[in-house]
Formats: sequence, structure tokens, C-alpha cells
Amino acid sequence: MSPAEAAAERLGLRRRAAGLIATLAGARDGQAVADLAAELRQERQFDLLEELAERARTLGDDRPRISLYLAQALIDRDRPRLGADVLAGLLPTLEAGDPLRAEALGLAGRSWKDVMLALPEAAEALRQHALSSSARSYRAAFEESGRCNSWAGVNLLALAVYADRNALPLGEPVEIDGLAAELCNVLDSVAPEQRDGWHHATAAEVAVARRDLADAERHIRLYLESPATTAFALAGTLRQFTRLWCLRSEGVRGRSIVEALEAATLEREGGHFDIPAAAVRERPEEPARAATLQAILGNTGEVTYSWMQMGLARAKSVCAVVHSTGRVGTGFVVAGAALDPRLDGEKFVLTNRHVVSEDPGEDAFSPDDCHLVFEAVDPGRKVALDGIVWSSPVGELDATLLRVRWEDLEADPLPIAPRLPIVDAGQRVYVIGHPRGAELSFSLQDNELLEHEGPTAGKPPNPKVCKLHYRAPTEHGSSGSPVFNRSEWKVIALHHAGGEMARLNGNSGSWPANEGIWIQSIAKAIQER
Repeated sequence: MSPAEAAAERLGLRRRAAGLIATLAGARDGQAVADLAAELRQERQFDLLEELAERARTLGDDRPRISLYLAQALIDRDRPRLGADVLAGLLPTLEAGDPLRAEALGLAGRSWKDVMLALPEAAEALRQHALSSSARSYRAAFEESGRCNSWAGVNLLALAVYADRNALPLGEPVEIDGLAAELCNVLDSVAPEQRDGWHHATAAEVAVARRDLADAERHIRLYLESPATTAFALAGTLRQFTRLWCLRSEGVRGRSIVEALEAATLEREGGHFDIPAAAVRERPEEPARAATLQAILGNTGEVTYSWMQMGLARAKSVCAVVHSTGRVGTGFVVAGAALDPRLDGEKFVLTNRHVVSEDPGEDAFSPDDCHLVFEAVDPGRKVALDGIVWSSPVGELDATLLRVRWEDLEADPLPIAPRLPIVDAGQRVYVIGHPRGAELSFSLQDNELLEHEGPTAGKPPNPKVCKLHYRAPTEHGSSGSPVFNRSEWKVIALHHAGGEMARLNGNSGSWPANEGIWIQSIAKAIQER
């Protein structure tokens, strides 16, 4: 399926969902709701799944499956506490042995786990409550399966190890080595032909608990080889290994496993992960273990790892634009000479006009009221602005070039690509920014390039403004992010919008996409000022 066809299919699904939500009349639409909700869940369209399930419940649809869909949508949209509340009302209505109950218990364990990991360490009592609630849910799912549900069991094991490491009470104690050995037996009893990707992901976690990282590497390799292992699944595995198992701090071999998984995630279609700025700022001098990279990624492991490291190095030149109200956008360092020879010898920060503008009539922030924070360089420093060098209206290039009081801050300009990639199946671009205005975190997101208006086939309505579209809408806070090509991590565009966008090049219709402004359109406008 081509990028355009896939995008059109997603847009069609979203329009069908929006139409059903608008006309939903009650029980007579029950089967349509169930069918469409299942499709939305499969395609991970959780915003519309939440809206559909909530609307159905409001109209009296009390089917347990609809409540389960609502809970999952809330959890996957970073509202796990609300998801836990929905599940708390659902679980007493489900009998032991009901497959839906096992699924609900697993989601309850996940929701409380996410609550715990989102809480600051200072909120000790709340963290303990969330931890014990998560463990209780996973334990119930494991026990009610006759201690055969290895997914529930390994999550209980991970929580037990986390509690032991952080000296937190778990509630009913868990004998870690005994549970790890029991799970090994459960996994070994599965026939080889039935061992799918999730089997190997679970086995890898058990191997980490047994401190057998060689076995963990073997199972991760098999997990990656499974065609069912998507970028979304890998992102969840990464969260588990970094947040619960704290594998990044388990010596060079543990860190190498995490970095190999990160590289594999970015290689996947739709690959995305958030990485703490501290992990970029404090990259160890010792490279990842070559044997681990090869064991997990194969013969091209070191090349893939080096490619990802280049991307992480670029993150040091990405900054948050900060107002007194919080983070309002993203910016990145550019060399003046790369944009206009008259600016040679200086470096600047480029962001969106809708983020920073001197026009009081625009819905943006004045440069006098903002500062920059380079989280991956010095998170404690507020870098002052020294005015606007050049700016283009939101309806044109939506760009602002900022002069910065650098003092001794070290942030290298990002390299600029002279041309856009060729649009073909599987062509990727990457975005680095601060999603949701997140603190101390970067998002590295793979987006499939859908189309662009650049040479030689582009047909921009305004020849001075060339745009490009790439796959999924990004989150608030990404405005002003650099968009990179895949091959060299060079900047090809300034990200400025996301949502349902009108097609480019005179093509009819619209689709859900990101939109960026070609960096060379911006450079040419600066040169012609």
C-alpha cells in the first residue's frame, strides 16, 4: 500500500467514526459501535475510540467490552488514573474465567503502573499505593489463569524487582527468584511453533530478572524477527526495560541492549520513543558493546547503532522555547551562513512565527517574554534572546529567526540539506522535539514522507513556499522542531502544523498529516529580504 493509500484509509476510518459519533442514537447502533470500536483499537486511533466509547456509555450502552475500550483509550492517551477508575467499576461485574476479566485485570495493572511511573519520588505514599494496586491486579490475572498467564506473571516480577531496588513495599511479597524460575517453566512448556514475538519479549524480561543478559539478547533478537512486532510494541518494550528494569544503568551490556532496542525502534515504520535529555547529555564515552549490537540487530548492528547515535547528537542542538506559562514550542540552532552569506559568523535559533512573534496582534509570544533551554546541554540555564532577525507570517513560511545571547553555551548548528528526499514507498523523515511541552525529554519520531512541493515535480501554489507532508500528526509542543532526512540527519524542514491537512500539488482531498516548511524556502526568503 502506498503512503497516499494508507493515509486515505486512515482518514476514511476517522471520518466513519466521527460520523457515527455524531449520529449515535442508542442501543440500535450497538453492533456498529462494537465493530468500529474494534477497528479503531486495532489502528490505535485512541482519540476517537475514547470519544465513541464515552458517547455510547452516555447513551446507556453498558456492555463490558465498551467500558474496556474506553479504559484502554484513556490509558493510551496518558490518562491512566481515569482508566483505572473505569476498570474499577468494570471488574466487579466480570466473573473469574471470563477472558474479558483477564484482559481488564491486565489493563488495570498497566494503568496503575503508568500512574506510579509518572509520579515524582516525593509523592511516596501515592507511588506506593499505585505500585501495590498494579501488583495486585497483575497477581490476580496470574493466579486466575492457573499461574499460566506469563505476561501478567512477568509484569508482577518486574514490579517486585522494581520495589526491591527502590525499597518500596509491594503489598503481598513476591519471591523473585522463585517466580522467575516458575515463569521459565511456563515459557518452556510452550511448543516451539507457538512461540510468537510476545513469548520472546516475555522470556527476555525473565532472563533480565535471572541476570542472564546473553539469554535476554537471544530472545530480543527473536522478538525483533517476528513480523507482528510493530514499532508500537517495541516502544512499550523499551519503556518496560528502561523504566521498570532500569536496564540502562546495568553496566555497558545492559545499556547496549537498550540502545540496540532504540535503534531497532527507529528503524521500524512509525518508530518513536522519548528519551530523557539527561541520557543525551550524559552519553558515556564507551560505545555500546559490539557483540550485543550484533546479537540483537545482526551484522548491520554497528552501522544502525552509529546512525542512531548521530541522531542523538543532533538533539543537543534542539531547544525548548519557554515562557512564564511553561514550554510553548521547540527551536533549533542554525548557522547564519547556511541561510544567508550575509549572516556568516553567527549562529541563530529557528522556530515558528506562531510560537515567537513581535506582533502583539498575533497569538504568539514576544521574544522579550521568552527564553531558551537546551535540556541536553545545560537544563538549568535560561538562554536569553536578543530579538528577531527575520520573520515570515504564519500563512506563508511561519518562521522566526532569533538572535541569541549564547555566552559560553556550546550548541552546534545543525547541518542543512540542500534538497528534499525523493518521495517513494518507505521514505522516512525524523522529528526531534519536545512533545506535549515535555520536560527533560525528547521525542525521536519516524514519519513516512507522503509528498512535497519541492523540485522537480512539486507544484506549490506559491513558488516561494514549498511544503512537505509526513505521516502522523505530532503532539503539542513540537512546533518549531527540525525535520531531518534519514540518510544523514540533515535538516530538510521546519515543522509547523499537524492534523487533517489539504493535499499538496493540486491533489484533491485531505489526510491526517504533519506539515513542514522546506528549509531552502526559508533560506531563500532570508536572502531576498
